[in-house]
Amino acid sequence: KKYLTIFQMIQFVAVGVHSFQLFFHNPCNYPIYFSYFIGAHAVMFFVLFQIFFRKTYVVKDKKESKKLRSS
Repeated sequence: KKYLTIFQMIQFVAVGVHSFQLFFHNPCNYPIYFSYFIGAHAVMFFVLFQIFFRKTYVVKDKKESKKLRSS
């Protein structure tokens, strides 16, 4: 589960980069507001998955390491 979450966050970064590249190079006149929309969703989902990752894996690992030290 932990690595799947990491891969999903990498996917959201890739989607964001792909979306925001249209601000610099848009040869087919793709509507720019779609780029904002898709990019905003990628950023939002990345942040949500990052919060989930921290609460689920980082905090849990710190608690487990403290238990091992105190034993």
